[in-house]
Amino acid sequence: MDSIESSVQQTNASIEKLKVQIKEKEDSIKERDQLMKARLVEMQPYVGSNNFIDFLMGASSFTDLLRRTSIVGELNSYEQEQIELLNKEKKELKLKQDDVTLKKRIIRGTEKRCESTKGRSIRNQRGE
Repeated sequence: MDSIESSVQQTNASIEKLKVQIKEKEDSIKERDQLMKARLVEMQPYVGSNNFIDFLMGASSFTDLLRRTSIVGELNSYEQEQIELLNKEKKELKLKQDDVTLKKRIIRGTEKRCESTKGRSIRNQRGE
């Protein structure tokens, strides 16, 4: 019985640790999501316009054109990387939430078995 209660306590401690990690992950996702939204709002006036083409064509030399092309590529890569990180964090959050749910189910099952075992033990002691 003591080992079961110890196991339940360890699982509860693990759940509490996961809850803290989930909260941190949710905060991180919220922050990254807000940054992405702000970036999209900022870029909205440029969608459908020729600003990137104007930027590239405003190069004063071939070297400048290559440098500007590189800058545009780096910006696109950065944005793609941020989207991938956000999606990864959301998946990690889901896994942690699923882990907490599973551990809670395990605890409920363990507690029910423990109560059942205690009940049988008491009945056996009474001679019922």
